[in-house]
Amino acid sequence: YQRRVRGSKTETSSRKASTLVTMSVSLTKTLVPKCLQLLREKTVQIHCKVKPNAKQSSLTELNDEVLGVALHAAPRKGEANEELVDYLATVLGVKKKQISLAKGAKGRSKVIVVNDVTLEEVHNKLINSLPVSYTHLTLPTIY
Repeated sequence: YQRRVRGSKTETSSRKASTLVTMSVSLTKTLVPKCLQLLREKTVQIHCKVKPNAKQSSLTELNDEVLGVALHAAPRKGEANEELVDYLATVLGVKKKQISLAKGAKGRSKVIVVNDVTLEEVHNKLINSLPVSYTHLTLPTIY
C-alpha cells in the first residue's frame, strides 16, 4: 500500500508481505506440537516421556507436552537410553550419531536433540509411526 508523506512524496509499504510471513509462521507453530522445537537450522529438540519394560518398543502418544515412547529395555545401566536412541534413529531414518540425549539420563522425562533434520521431517515421520488410533487426532500439516 502507499501513503502520502508531506506534499507529493509517496511512501510504499510492504505491510501485506509481512502479514503473510507472520501468518505462515504462526500457522506452523500451532500445527506442530510444542514438544518438538527447532533449536537452530536443521536441529530439533524433542521432549520425551519414556516407559521402560514394555513388551515391544513403540510410540505411544504425541501431544503438545511430550512424545510418549514405550521401550522394551529395562532402565538399568543406560540400556533404556541406548534403546531410545536406537529406536528414534530407526523411526526418524537417521544415523544414531545424529541423536543425542541432552537431559534426563536417569529419569523418565528426557530431552533428545536430533541434528541434520528439519522440524517438518521429524513431525511427519513421528505422525506416520504412531498407532492408527492416534492418527485421527492430528491436524492437517501446513508448513
